[in-house]
Amino acid sequence: MDKTYSPTLVYHPALATGLTVDPTGAIRPGTKKTSVRWIIIHEAGNSSVNAGADNHLLYLKNLTASNLATYNMNKRLGKTGNALYDGLKYISFNYFVQGNIKGQSNTGKVYNIIPDEEIAWCNTDGTTPGGGNMCGISIEIADSVSYDMEDGYRRAIELVAYLLNKHGLDRSAIKAHRDFYPVKTCPYQLLTNNRFDWFKDQCIAKYNEVYKGVTTPGEKPKEESKDTPLQTYKVGDEVTITGRIYASAWKAGNSIEVKDKKFKITEIIAYNNPTAPYKLGSVGYVDSATIAGSNNAIWVPSVGDKVSVTGNVYASAWKAGNYYTVKDKQLAITGIITANNPTAPYRVGAIGYVEKDSLKKV
Repeated sequence: MDKTYSPTLVYHPALATGLTVDPTGAIRPGTKKTSVRWIIIHEAGNSSVNAGADNHLLYLKNLTASNLATYNMNKRLGKTGNALYDGLKYISFNYFVQGNIKGQSNTGKVYNIIPDEEIAWCNTDGTTPGGGNMCGISIEIADSVSYDMEDGYRRAIELVAYLLNKHGLDRSAIKAHRDFYPVKTCPYQLLTNNRFDWFKDQCIAKYNEVYKGVTTPGEKPKEESKDTPLQTYKVGDEVTITGRIYASAWKAGNSIEVKDKKFKITEIIAYNNPTAPYKLGSVGYVDSATIAGSNNAIWVPSVGDKVSVTGNVYASAWKAGNYYTVKDKQLAITGIITANNPTAPYRVGAIGYVEKDSLKKV
């Protein structure tokens, strides 16, 4: 057996069937991750008959087309800025794993739907730097009544082992969706049956069986990483906020910028994939990255900051029009757009606009 690759890992690469980059950015935005830190396990939460790999891929294709039609309609209605994205649904994942059809053999599938190095909208943490969407590879496991769940776990375990080796990760990188969005019990069956530690153990056992001692580009020493897990919060927690507070949990409407202000979390929004799920009373909503003292706490860019830019530079703060890519370009932040929820709010020099993940303070 060739120990650098397990032939059962990718039964059929779904990208070959034509899930192309989505011009609205809602399904496959095509945005490159700054790094891969996590492998995040989900269960699809769809027990319907035949809710497997093919139907989920078809769903994403149809949703891509529907989102584009909605986006174009918004343009025809004269909407601009963030309003162009009204009505779009954001959902995607890097891999979909399906066990054998019950009573049949050799019918399981593993679809690689979005490349590892691209972000997918699967972890309900928006664009939190270092978070699940921005730095994680998401794996959905079919939990339909039509498929053998244990076989699905087996295939997912093989896939995780492969990805650990490919990206030079260790056991600490294997996360549940709940680690990034604590109000959602996902993967439901693994968590409610107290099997998630078992799942991680099996991933490491498979890794050791297939890859241990094999020199590959992704291999690294097998001790635990020193990365600190992302911190989560609950209703009643008193927090200090440095960053932007939004009028809605989806970062729509007006927003304000604060620094070192104390609030109490009064609600956590758990539906429709909020990007700022933590409600601070009547003040507004924040994401975890704005909470000071958090393991997720981040630098808040300001006008005048000297930065190194690596990524796409856009003609507008809403990623409309042309763009080009730069690497390690030394610039200064010359403006920050706050109105109408820009997706690339930071103006750098006189060359254009970038999103936060493209910036590094120097």
